[in-house]
Amino acid sequence: MKRITLTVAMTLVFGVVAARAEHPINTPLAETRTFSTEQLELIEDNLIVALESNIPGLRATAALTLRQVKEISPEYSFSRSVIPLMRIVGTEDFDATSRVAAGLALHDLRSERGDYRIKWAGKFTENPKLKHLYEWLAYYRTQEKSSL
Repeated sequence: MKRITLTVAMTLVFGVVAARAEHPINTPLAETRTFSTEQLELIEDNLIVALESNIPGLRATAALTLRQVKEISPEYSFSRSVIPLMRIVGTEDFDATSRVAAGLALHDLRSERGDYRIKWAGKFTENPKLKHLYEWLAYYRTQEKSSL
Protein backbone atom coordinates (compact mmCIF):
# COMPACT_ATOMS: atom_id res chain seq x y z
CA MET A 1 0.00 0.00 0.00
CA LYS A 2 2.82 2.41 0.84
CA ARG A 3 4.46 1.66 -2.48
CA ILE A 4 1.25 2.41 -4.39
CA THR A 5 0.67 5.62 -2.44
CA LEU A 6 4.22 6.77 -3.00
CA THR A 7 4.00 5.96 -6.72
CA VAL A 8 0.74 7.90 -7.09
CA ALA A 9 2.13 10.87 -5.22
CA MET A 10 5.38 10.96 -7.14
CA THR A 11 3.48 10.73 -10.45
CA LEU A 12 1.31 13.64 -9.39
CA VAL A 13 4.27 15.75 -8.27
CA PHE A 14 6.15 15.07 -11.50
CA GLY A 15 3.01 15.94 -13.48
CA VAL A 16 2.68 19.33 -11.78
CA VAL A 17 6.41 20.00 -12.22
CA ALA A 18 6.15 19.09 -15.90
CA ALA A 19 3.14 21.37 -16.32
CA ARG A 20 5.09 24.23 -14.76
CA ALA A 21 8.08 23.54 -17.01
CA GLU A 22 5.94 23.85 -20.15
CA HIS A 23 5.00 27.51 -19.73
CA PRO A 24 7.12 30.49 -20.84
CA ILE A 25 9.09 32.23 -18.10
CA ASN A 26 7.28 35.59 -18.18
CA THR A 27 3.76 34.18 -18.50
CA PRO A 28 1.78 33.25 -15.38
CA LEU A 29 1.06 29.55 -15.15
CA ALA A 30 -2.70 30.12 -14.88
CA GLU A 31 -2.71 31.69 -18.36
CA THR A 32 -0.90 28.85 -20.09
CA ARG A 33 -2.28 25.65 -18.56
CA THR A 34 -5.81 24.55 -17.98
CA PHE A 35 -7.07 21.17 -16.88
CA SER A 36 -10.25 19.44 -17.92
CA THR A 37 -12.80 18.54 -15.27
CA GLU A 38 -11.84 14.87 -15.60
CA GLN A 39 -8.17 15.71 -15.05
CA LEU A 40 -9.00 17.82 -12.02
CA GLU A 41 -11.10 15.02 -10.54
CA LEU A 42 -8.21 12.59 -11.04
CA ILE A 43 -5.75 15.05 -9.52
CA GLU A 44 -8.02 15.53 -6.53
CA ASP A 45 -8.42 11.76 -6.09
CA ASN A 46 -4.64 11.31 -6.07
CA LEU A 47 -4.12 14.22 -3.69
CA ILE A 48 -6.68 12.78 -1.28
CA VAL A 49 -4.80 9.46 -1.26
CA ALA A 50 -1.60 11.37 -0.48
CA LEU A 51 -3.32 13.49 2.22
CA GLU A 52 -4.48 10.30 3.94
CA SER A 53 -0.98 8.80 3.82
CA ASN A 54 1.07 7.94 6.90
CA ILE A 55 4.11 9.63 5.35
CA PRO A 56 4.44 13.20 6.74
CA GLY A 57 6.34 14.63 3.77
CA LEU A 58 3.83 13.19 1.34
CA ARG A 59 0.92 14.76 3.26
CA ALA A 60 2.60 18.17 3.29
CA THR A 61 3.53 17.97 -0.39
CA ALA A 62 -0.02 16.97 -1.32
CA ALA A 63 -1.46 19.95 0.57
CA LEU A 64 0.95 22.37 -1.08
CA THR A 65 0.30 20.81 -4.50
CA LEU A 66 -3.42 21.26 -3.90
CA ARG A 67 -2.80 24.98 -3.33
CA GLN A 68 -0.90 25.22 -6.61
CA VAL A 69 -3.52 23.38 -8.62
CA LYS A 70 -6.26 25.52 -7.04
CA GLU A 71 -4.33 28.59 -8.19
CA ILE A 72 -4.23 27.21 -11.73
CA SER A 73 -7.91 26.17 -11.72
CA PRO A 74 -9.82 28.49 -9.37
CA GLU A 75 -13.16 27.44 -10.86
CA TYR A 76 -12.82 23.88 -9.50
CA SER A 77 -13.92 23.59 -5.86
CA PHE A 78 -11.79 20.66 -4.57
CA SER A 79 -14.63 20.09 -2.11
CA ARG A 80 -13.74 16.42 -1.57
CA SER A 81 -10.34 17.51 -0.24
CA VAL A 82 -11.81 19.62 2.55
CA ILE A 83 -12.45 16.74 5.00
CA PRO A 84 -8.94 15.20 4.73
CA LEU A 85 -7.42 18.66 5.18
CA MET A 86 -9.66 19.34 8.18
CA ARG A 87 -8.57 16.05 9.70
CA ILE A 88 -4.89 17.02 9.38
CA VAL A 89 -5.45 20.54 10.76
CA GLY A 90 -7.36 19.29 13.78
CA THR A 91 -5.26 16.26 14.76
CA GLU A 92 -2.43 16.90 17.22
CA ASP A 93 -0.74 13.60 16.28
CA PHE A 94 0.22 14.86 12.82
CA ASP A 95 3.53 16.67 12.31
CA ALA A 96 3.59 20.46 12.31
CA THR A 97 4.73 20.71 8.69
CA SER A 98 1.72 18.76 7.45
CA ARG A 99 -0.59 20.81 9.65
CA VAL A 100 0.82 24.12 8.38
CA ALA A 101 0.50 23.03 4.74
CA ALA A 102 -3.01 21.68 5.33
CA GLY A 103 -4.08 24.89 7.08
CA LEU A 104 -2.84 27.02 4.20
CA ALA A 105 -4.51 24.77 1.63
CA LEU A 106 -7.76 24.72 3.59
CA HIS A 107 -7.67 28.52 3.84
CA ASP A 108 -7.19 28.80 0.06
CA LEU A 109 -10.19 26.56 -0.61
CA ARG A 110 -12.47 29.11 1.10
CA SER A 111 -15.01 26.65 2.47
CA GLU A 112 -17.15 27.48 5.50
CA ARG A 113 -16.36 24.12 7.12
CA GLY A 114 -12.64 24.59 6.54
CA ASP A 115 -12.66 28.12 7.92
CA TYR A 116 -14.49 26.91 11.02
CA ARG A 117 -11.94 24.10 11.52
CA ILE A 118 -9.04 26.54 11.23
CA LYS A 119 -10.67 28.86 13.78
CA TRP A 120 -11.36 25.92 16.10
CA ALA A 121 -7.79 24.61 15.79
CA GLY A 122 -6.47 28.09 16.54
CA LYS A 123 -8.26 28.00 19.87
CA PHE A 124 -7.44 24.47 20.92
CA THR A 125 -4.11 23.38 19.43
CA GLU A 126 -1.26 22.83 21.86
CA ASN A 127 1.45 23.96 19.42
CA PRO A 128 2.02 27.71 19.89
CA LYS A 129 3.30 28.28 16.33
CA LEU A 130 0.32 26.52 14.81
CA LYS A 131 -1.99 28.40 17.17
CA HIS A 132 -0.51 31.68 15.93
CA LEU A 133 -0.84 30.69 12.25
CA TYR A 134 -4.41 29.42 12.56
CA GLU A 135 -5.52 32.48 14.53
CA TRP A 136 -4.11 34.76 11.84
CA LEU A 137 -5.75 32.75 9.06
CA ALA A 138 -9.08 32.97 10.91
CA TYR A 139 -8.59 36.70 11.53
CA TYR A 140 -7.73 37.29 7.87
CA ARG A 141 -10.87 35.45 6.74
CA THR A 142 -13.02 37.42 9.21
CA GLN A 143 -11.59 40.71 7.90
CA GLU A 144 -12.12 39.59 4.35
CA LYS A 145 -15.78 38.75 5.01
CA SER A 146 -16.47 41.99 6.86
CA SER A 147 -15.12 44.08 3.97
CA LEU A 148 -17.67 42.60 1.56
